[in-house]
Amino acid sequence: MDKEYIVLNEISKNPEITQRELSKLIRCSVGTINILLNKMVNKGLIKIKRMPMNRIIYMLTPMGIVEKIQKTSSYIKSNYNYMIETQEKLRTELEKLVDKNGVIYVIVEEDEISKLVRLSIKENNKIKFITDKESCDNSKLVVVLSIDNYNKFKEKYGKIVNILELI
Repeated sequence: MDKEYIVLNEISKNPEITQRELSKLIRCSVGTINILLNKMVNKGLIKIKRMPMNRIIYMLTPMGIVEKIQKTSSYIKSNYNYMIETQEKLRTELEKLVDKNGVIYVIVEEDEISKLVRLSIKENNKIKFITDKESCDNSKLVVVLSIDNYNKFKEKYGKIVNILELI
């Protein structure tokens, strides 16, 4: 993610955020944050106000607010497009597996990848969603959504595939 976007976002939430706190969020040195903040001041995105007792307050300028909005929009668009492409790849690969194997079982969890897989499939009675606590017909293909589940179930099920390797 764009470091400037993170800084603008964090400053808008907490004007009293410290350079040290920003460096932890962005995972870079305090010196790098200092350089970034100075660059953003020079661009007119933020103002720095010194307070008593060596405190500093950062404020977004109107230009900084506009920049934050533009960066937010760009981030949403690029990630949305990536998610749609991934969803389509998942749907295509799962349909290929159904065409080749008939009924398949997909082990889902309560995570984002499982939600995306569920969204990818429009009512298909040949795709059965189960949890890792349930069992299924060992003669059928089992699809997992993580390397951890692949390693966990490769001995239990004869036919198993990690869908993430296919997309």
